[in-house]
Amino acid sequence: MATAKKRKVAFYFITFQSTLEVELDQLLKGLLAHITAKRKNTRKYDIHSKKFFLLDSLSSNNDTQKLTLKSASHSFRAPLIDRNTADERDNPKTITEGEVEKTHGVIKYMNDDVLLILEKYRGSVKPEHFVNYLNRFLESFETNLFQAGGRFFYEILVKENFLQELRNMPRVLSTTVYADKRILGGEALNFSDRTTEIQDVVQVEIKAKRRQSMKRAAVDIYSKLNGGTYEISKIRIKGKTESNNDITIDTSFIEKREYVVATLNEDTGEVNSNSILAQLILISNSN
Repeated sequence: MATAKKRKVAFYFITFQSTLEVELDQLLKGLLAHITAKRKNTRKYDIHSKKFFLLDSLSSNNDTQKLTLKSASHSFRAPLIDRNTADERDNPKTITEGEVEKTHGVIKYMNDDVLLILEKYRGSVKPEHFVNYLNRFLESFETNLFQAGGRFFYEILVKENFLQELRNMPRVLSTTVYADKRILGGEALNFSDRTTEIQDVVQVEIKAKRRQSMKRAAVDIYSKLNGGTYEISKIRIKGKTESNNDITIDTSFIEKREYVVATLNEDTGEVNSNSILAQLILISNSN
């Protein structure tokens, strides 16, 4: 039996939209603690009528959290057949049971951003399932916030060749430039004597007109990265995929690895959780 397996890793931003002001990191940490304090049979969430998942474990260390999601497909118990003898026997599991599938992830809190690094394979828990799960339990954790329309969302973080991904993006909605605060002392703003209380890096967000795309402008901005008078530390571009999902590309994540190689349990064939979580932590710390 193989002793190692290559697993793909995907990157997302977790976001929160509300008419009320909230601290995303504190809200998410509190909500995850709220969920893990529950009994496992009350943590379940139905992906559809024949598959469910739950947050099985969560551990925190400074600005990172390791999580393991367990899912299972049920309502199917066909007989088992042995590959060596071709003998068949009744499947001992009940109709409400299913084989456990684990999805491992790491949440990284970075200033105003919450990065989710999630294992990705055919049977894994998808990011849309995870944010739906958060919204389900938000209702009992912060009822007023939920009733006011507060919801978690996710953005896909593409980390391939930045310029190529930008050119392939069907629609560009906004470009955020992170630059040295000295830009405020330029001729237009003339804030040069009033920046002592301002953070060293400022954000300039440029948005497309309604129903239009600013792709050409975004390409021009990217081509000037670090090429102007004031240093640009990074650029983040948000847009839409062909299926109208949110997508984000960010210059600070271009070099991140996309795969991990995890050891397997030789008796069950399962991925070793400690092995894959340790690699996800290394990836999260490489930013």
